Amino acid sequence: MEYLRQHYGYIVVIAAFLVFGGLLSPINSYGRIFTGIQNDLNTTAIQTGWIGSIAWASNFLVSPLAVFVESHIGYCATTVLGSVITSAAYLISSFMGSYGWVLLVLGFVCGSAAGLCIHSSFCVLYKYFSPDHQTKASSVMSTGASIATIFLSISYEKLVPTFGWRTTLQVTSVFTAVLAIPASFAIRPGLDIVRNKMEMKQVATTDCGTLEGPEESFSYKTAKPDNVHEEAPCEEESSLHSWLKMCYIWRVWLILFALLLPAMCWSVYWVNIISYFESITIPEHDILLFVMVMTINDLLGRILLVFFIQKIPFGETSLLCFCNFLLFAVTVFFVLFPSTPVLFICSVFIGVGRGWYNILPYRVSVDLLESDNSDQGITLAMIALGVGFTVGTLPAGAIYDVTSSYTYAFLINAILFLLGALILLFLQVERRVRSKRERKRRGWTAVHSSTSRECVDTIAT
Repeated sequence: MEYLRQHYGYIVVIAAFLVFGGLLSPINSYGRIFTGIQNDLNTTAIQTGWIGSIAWASNFLVSPLAVFVESHIGYCATTVLGSVITSAAYLISSFMGSYGWVLLVLGFVCGSAAGLCIHSSFCVLYKYFSPDHQTKASSVMSTGASIATIFLSISYEKLVPTFGWRTTLQVTSVFTAVLAIPASFAIRPGLDIVRNKMEMKQVATTDCGTLEGPEESFSYKTAKPDNVHEEAPCEEESSLHSWLKMCYIWRVWLILFALLLPAMCWSVYWVNIISYFESITIPEHDILLFVMVMTINDLLGRILLVFFIQKIPFGETSLLCFCNFLLFAVTVFFVLFPSTPVLFICSVFIGVGRGWYNILPYRVSVDLLESDNSDQGITLAMIALGVGFTVGTLPAGAIYDVTSSYTYAFLINAILFLLGALILLFLQVERRVRSKRERKRRGWTAVHSSTSRECVDTIAT
C-alpha cells in the first residue's frame, strides 16, 4: 500500500488517459455529425460550426469556474461531476429538436462539463511531476483522446449513415459514461504533494521529505489526517487579486494572444475540415482517408512527445513556435494546391500539429508566466484556447456562407499561425535579454559589494 501511495502519480496518468478518451473523443469527432445536424436542423454552415466551436470554447473558458469548484469540493469530485454531466449532455442533446437547444446542451453544457475534468486533471498531474517531466506525463494522458477518437471515427462512419446523428450521440453517451466516470474517482492528489523547486529556492520546511515516485524530482509533506483526502488549491495564488495584478503585466497579454491566435485556426481544422473537403468535391472515401490520417498522426504527435520531448535540444516554447511556423506553410499549401497527394501530406502535418497543440500550450504558459503556481499557467492557457475556439469558426463560416468557398478563411488561418509564432519568438528573445541583463546586474552588485568590503577592511587596518 505504501508503494502504491508513493507511485500514485502513475495511476493518475492512467485514469486521466481514460477520462480524456471518454470526454474529448466525441468532441474531436464532431465533424462526422456536422452534415447530419446541418441537414436535420436546416442550419447554415456558420450555425452548425458554432456548436462545435462552443463545445471547444467552453472546454477551456470554464477554467475560472473550475478553479472555484475545485477550491470548494476538491479535484476528484470536480472530475466526477464533469464526467457525469458530459455523459448526460450527449444523451439529452440527441432528443433536442431545435438548433438553440442543441447549441446549449451539446455545445455549452457538454463542453463546460468536460472542461472541469480537463482543468482538474492537468492541475493534479502537474502536482505529481517535476517541470522536466510534466510534458511527458501530459502527452501520455492526452493520447487517450487520440486513441478513442480513432475508434469513434471508425464507429461514426458506420453509425451516422445508418442510424443518424441522434442515435450516434446516444451510443456516445454510454461510451463516455463507461470510460470516464469510473476513472474520474482516481483523479486526486492522494498525498499533500508539492513539486520540488530546488532550482528556484531551497525548501526549508523541516517536515518535508523527498519521494522517489513517478519521477526523481518531487517532494511531499508529512501525511495529513485520515479524514482529509485532497489538497485544495492555494487560495492566495488563485485569488481574484492575483489575477487582477496579472492583467497589468504586458507579457501576460502576449502569452494570451500567442496561444489564442493559433487556437482560432485549429477550431476551423477541427470543426469545418470535412465541410471544406466536401466544398472542393473530394470523394467520400478520400475524405475518410484524410480524416483518419489526421487522427492517426494526432496520436503519433503525442507519442513523439512522450519519447523525445526530453531529448530535443530546445524547450517546449521553441517547439510550439516551430509548430506554428510549420502550420503556416502547411495551411498555404493546403488551400492553394488542393490535389490529393498534397492534401494527404498536409493531413500528416496537420495531425501531428494538432496533437502537439493539445499538450504544449499548458507547459508553455506555465514556463513563460514564470509563476510558482502552475494552476495559474494552466488556467491562462485554457482561457486563451477557449477564446480562440469561440471566435475561430465565425470568420470561416461567414466567408463560406457568402462565397461558398473556404479559400480566404484558410489564408486568414495561415496569417494567424504566423502571428502566433512571431509572438512566441519575441517572448523568448525578450526573456533571454532580460535574463542577461539580470545576470549582469547581479554581477555588478556582487563586484560592488566586494569592493566596498575591501575598502572597509583597508580603512580598519
